[in-house]
Amino acid sequence: MKIEFEYEGKTASFPADAAKKLGRASTVALKLLILLASDEKLRGDFSPEKAAKVLKCEVGEVTAALSFWDGAGIVNLDGEERVADEFIEEKLTPPETEDAVKPAEKKSAKLMRAAGLPEYTSEELAEMLESNVGTIGFVDEAQRRLGKMLNHREVSILVGLRSYLELEDEYLLILLDHCAKMEKTSMRYVETVAFGMYDEGVTDAEALSQRLLEREAYSAVESKFKMMTGARGRRLSAKETRFLNRWTAEMKYPFEIIELAYDITVDAQHEYNPAYMNGILERWFASGITTLEEAEATRSRGESKGDFASSSFNTNDFFEAALRRSFEDGNT
Repeated sequence: MKIEFEYEGKTASFPADAAKKLGRASTVALKLLILLASDEKLRGDFSPEKAAKVLKCEVGEVTAALSFWDGAGIVNLDGEERVADEFIEEKLTPPETEDAVKPAEKKSAKLMRAAGLPEYTSEELAEMLESNVGTIGFVDEAQRRLGKMLNHREVSILVGLRSYLELEDEYLLILLDHCAKMEKTSMRYVETVAFGMYDEGVTDAEALSQRLLEREAYSAVESKFKMMTGARGRRLSAKETRFLNRWTAEMKYPFEIIELAYDITVDAQHEYNPAYMNGILERWFASGITTLEEAEATRSRGESKGDFASSSFNTNDFFEAALRRSFEDGNT
């Protein structure tokens, strides 16, 4: 079958190298490429808002698509050098001193996960590894941290994170250690976490270490929470996740206090009720209770009772009190 284009008006052209990236490009990125190629005026004075209106999508999607083509080395922004991997330039020479190459400034725009990473060919990767001792040493160390050999696609992701997001080796190795500890050594998972951290503004090794420690602590509490509430084998609901984050991250309550609130809830409600639990913990928090001993003291005094989820009184206690009064009245 032969295919011919019908040219009734102007023609458009774009770099042939863009074809190598089509498999990784999003639908919006493909549409944006065609739009830019066909509209010289738009290229000369680019407006994400205008492009979004033409493509019938969100401005953020246009920004992400532009970031993709920028990272892939297909477009130049404002006439500056391409935001691409420093190691895929034609003549690669590693800097001998720190002053030899001026560090590139971090991208000011928030990179969205949808933008993806540039994908390198086998030839490009081989050239990087052969031409730069630092790159091959970094890949070897990454494999050691993950405890496995990386294939071509995985090395492409690793190098892409290093160059496209301009992340330091120490940062990425800390991230790899975390993923290995969580037994999630897929580079797709590593990529997802890296983009998420970058978008949250966590771009240096120290901040990453702190954030990952918080994540690991939350993961441990979440595991105990699932076991306690019988939620093993399922994901927590949005409400449960919101509550647990508040109890641990904002209130900074240890699991023992959360467990006590659960016990009180089951005693009062005869079932697990996250909203009721939250009411107990919110009252403790508002009262300045910070230790398990203080929380247990309120329980012994009966101050933890009350239907926090729906009203100011406990319907079970109210019903029991009514029965007790009825019984007493019948025996007088």
